[in-house]
Amino acid sequence: MVKHRRPAVPVAAQWNNMQYQADQLIQLPPELRTQFDTLEQRLWWVDTLIAATGACCGVLLSYALVFVSDRFWDTPTLLRLLLMAAGLGVAAWFLYGWLRLWVFQRRDSRALATLVQKHHRRLGDRLLGIVELADERQRPANVSAALCRAAIAQVTREAVKCDFRTAVATRKPKLYCLGTVVLALLVLAPFIFAPEAGANALARWIWPVSSTPRFTFVNLSNLPDRLVVPHGEPFELGCGVAAKPPWQPAEGRCQFDDQPVITSPIRKDRILFKIPAQTKPGILKLSVGDIRRKVQIEPTHRPQLRQLHATLSLPDYLQYGEQKQEVRNGRLSAVEGS
Repeated sequence: MVKHRRPAVPVAAQWNNMQYQADQLIQLPPELRTQFDTLEQRLWWVDTLIAATGACCGVLLSYALVFVSDRFWDTPTLLRLLLMAAGLGVAAWFLYGWLRLWVFQRRDSRALATLVQKHHRRLGDRLLGIVELADERQRPANVSAALCRAAIAQVTREAVKCDFRTAVATRKPKLYCLGTVVLALLVLAPFIFAPEAGANALARWIWPVSSTPRFTFVNLSNLPDRLVVPHGEPFELGCGVAAKPPWQPAEGRCQFDDQPVITSPIRKDRILFKIPAQTKPGILKLSVGDIRRKVQIEPTHRPQLRQLHATLSLPDYLQYGEQKQEVRNGRLSAVEGS
């Protein structure tokens, strides 16, 4: 009977195979992996909440600034464009931060161990050390597999007693959530109490380069763009006032160039400003509620009588035709019967 012998395996190959099997056995225990998985899940929720609320805060704050700005003046196109771009830029920045942490540069076990190490000081560097021992790429060469497994087991017994989830800071997401709620209420208020104003500001924010006119709660009527006034004499300027709830102003203000502000009450849907004497042209700026208007003021001298002539028809017996005579000092002398 012929017996077949198995081919001999070189001693070096046997040693490498045994060493490979030993390396394969150096792994983190399942209970420690569960701890890291729980920590990673908690981090995912916190990072997602921060990204979502941060993006919402940026967009809501951008819109709120446009709405508030429109209440004081006709927000320029460039400023509206910058506010919209800033809001969307903040949202994109938070989105990129989330993608960087969970797609492009996702945390490995070493990063998770470093995070736990900062919170659970008693573990010290040991948790990070066993994570490096379990990683073949970071494990020192010629290290005993038995010693590695013993060290991992010892640190694991202490680590499983700690709740890794407490290493995740929750103060920042709470602040972002609070800010989102406050901004959402502020943005929602105009749509509840003044839907026309809210919708108008939203349209001007979404498309800042459009020619959508600004909504105002107050409108002024019978107000000229240019007014000629007597030179060096006080004058008055009045106009009608139509206000929509909830903005019901009780008074208005005006200012001529850099002179002191003049305040006047609104009575029976009209307002009358009494302006002091002016000698130079300028701009009169009016402010009533949320509307702003400008009137060009042009002081002009009153017309004066420079010359006066009279046409005289003398009596027939004089046999003179019509004559023109200058009137001086307001008096005219003529023959009786003229």
